[in-house]
Amino acid sequence: MDTHSLSQSFIDTNIVDGNRRLRGRGKGEEELRLWEIAKELGVVCQVSEERVIQRFLELEERDNSVMREASREERNRKS
Repeated sequence: MDTHSLSQSFIDTNIVDGNRRLRGRGKGEEELRLWEIAKELGVVCQVSEERVIQRFLELEERDNSVMREASREERNRKS
């Protein structure tokens, strides 16, 4: 394995581990905090806060789905 592959693998592992830690918290806590930070920065929205948080949850699930698929493709490519 070349150094670049080892480095990339280490980075990927860190991301997966970090995501696991985040998922271990209550569902929606991260998204709620994200919205609180956005409001502190002056972001306003025309829909309810609950809808904003729900959309953040949907985006997180989409991102997780994309990452799972990319991981499967990477494993298949290595096989």
